[in-house]
Amino acid sequence: MISKQAERFWAFLRSFPKQIEMPLAQARAADLCAEYVTSEPSGVAYSPAPEVDGLWAAIEGESSERTILYFFGGGYMVGTPATRRKTAGHLALAAGARVLGEVLGHAGFGHDQL
Repeated sequence: MISKQAERFWAFLRSFPKQIEMPLAQARAADLCAEYVTSEPSGVAYSPAPEVDGLWAAIEGESSERTILYFFGGGYMVGTPATRRKTAGHLALAAGARVLGEVLGHAGFGHDQL
């Protein structure tokens, strides 16, 4: 059975406009808030991965031999490493691995061309 907190959370999410129905500029602005409701993972260090327009998330003070490659595309219209940073951090903690979050690209262009 779903908890009352989860029911309230899902109702909260459903109250937002759907990005697919927004003009592109508004959808990209809204995406910047994508992780506002996500807690900040503790004990995670972040570093840029400019070669792939991404970022690394790793457990502080640990070196893992395991790596997760986390692709996100946002429908190839929205999403950046910054907007998926907390998700990458939580994934690193849960898996005990470092995570490379990388943008797949937007509408056929590199992220630097947006």
